[in-house]
Amino acid sequence: MKSSEVNPVQKKKILFVAYGGGHVNLVSPIIQKFLLVDDYEVTVLGLTTARFVLEKQGLSFLTFKDLLLESDARALEVGQSLANELVESKIPYDESVAYLGLSYYDLEFRLGVEKAAEMYSQSGRHAFLPLSILERLFEKIKPDLLVTTNSPRAEKAAILIAKERNIPSICIVDLYVLGHDKWLAKPGYANKLCVQNATMYDSLVSCGRDPNDIVITGNPAFDKLKDPKLTKSGQEYRAQKKWHDKKVILWASQPEPLFHYRTQEISKYPELPALTAKRLKKIALRHPEWHIIFRPHPSEKVNYGELPENITLSDDMDDLYILLSAADLIITSTSTVGQEALYLGKRLVTIDLSVYTPDLFYSALGFSTGVSDLENLESVLIETIYNPPKIVDLPPVGEATSKVEAVIQELLM
Repeated sequence: MKSSEVNPVQKKKILFVAYGGGHVNLVSPIIQKFLLVDDYEVTVLGLTTARFVLEKQGLSFLTFKDLLLESDARALEVGQSLANELVESKIPYDESVAYLGLSYYDLEFRLGVEKAAEMYSQSGRHAFLPLSILERLFEKIKPDLLVTTNSPRAEKAAILIAKERNIPSICIVDLYVLGHDKWLAKPGYANKLCVQNATMYDSLVSCGRDPNDIVITGNPAFDKLKDPKLTKSGQEYRAQKKWHDKKVILWASQPEPLFHYRTQEISKYPELPALTAKRLKKIALRHPEWHIIFRPHPSEKVNYGELPENITLSDDMDDLYILLSAADLIITSTSTVGQEALYLGKRLVTIDLSVYTPDLFYSALGFSTGVSDLENLESVLIETIYNPPKIVDLPPVGEATSKVEAVIQELLM
């Protein structure tokens, strides 16, 4: 047989599934790394707002729209009805139709029409676990390995299907696990859990997870924070904006759900982002020596109305890390942005009024100064800016991507 006729080595197929926000940022550095190696075939399912991060990074991806079949007339009909109920969305309409319609169709397929309607009425999109739709993707791709995060719904469905098909899977866990994500502790939920630190490791072990299933890798999304150019970029940004003599405050907003999908707790402050914006606008008027940056969450489409001269509205096109580097203080509730700020040595104030606060109580962990009453926000900002607390000592960053890569290589052997 001629050498040219020798069968080529079969590429290993890796499937990445991720929602938006901090979740897609967990996996995108790993995606980029494996795309550079010819031995692997990489497929990405980008869910909801993940598309904006993937598009910005020039990464190809599939969406639920790519999983539609000719027989999905019922799903499209339901999807249009549900998409029309959305107040505002940055996601393309046809993609919302596909995601909502297919997810609801799966709910009916598994539970029946009446039970599906009841579940959706109670929990909205948090009722989704689109197993039959993810089955289509697995059948289409036939992956050798799944990499995803600890987000529920489609990511959780992907892990369950991988287990059913005896396909190894990795779940990268964001932020801190405080015992709420009970499914992560269940034996067999992903072959490996990649966590940030020993605190998360101990938490999962205390919940019953086998220590051999857990690897302390750090968070790949934070590796970029090691770049020494960030400090210079932040300084240049301040100079460009003429903020030399200002105290710069970045507010990283995030949507407040009506209730917590896991605990079923109802939010006491469903208008929390709007209430925080209103309070900050008043504070800005009283402090011309400060400059406040409003940074909406990627899934928020908001209108803050007229803003004082010392408030700037940021958007997805602004580099978040440069903004963090330029700021003196960061405000958020439970966003990953808070931890990124801490890694950059920034002061952190958290609005501890979110229904998600118990999931990531930055202030309870000693990482932030917490605000449990917006009336006190101004005084807390003054105290934190001019009498800053001790900077939190966090593990070093910069090697998480390579550590997760090693876990992938081990499972593919």
